[in-house]
Amino acid sequence: MTPIALDPVRVAAWRSTWDAMMTGFIPGLAGLERALGTAVEALRGGPPRRVLDLGGGPGLLAERMAARWPDATVTLVDLDPVLLELARAGLPDVIGWSVPTSPRPRGRPAPAAATT
Repeated sequence: MTPIALDPVRVAAWRSTWDAMMTGFIPGLAGLERALGTAVEALRGGPPRRVLDLGGGPGLLAERMAARWPDATVTLVDLDPVLLELARAGLPDVIGWSVPTSPRPRGRPAPAAATT
């Protein structure tokens, strides 16, 4: 799929609306995300090198994981091409991966997280 140009103001608004919706849908979402990060670091003995965000939508969790682990490669996976475009527009450094039409990234991502 060829990326399309999206208006940055609209992208920010759509991603913000998505974040508010998910926070309402999952009470304590911020705490859950922090707990995931803490668990990953405890299990791995430090920050991960690669992270896979399954069903990453517009990339909000991927963005927070990339901020928490700036040296990690964060890969976002989602079946919805519109959400992948929002993620790409909001996070140009995060790898979008549309299943099943795109080739798989090389290597074995670890750890994986999905909040919904």
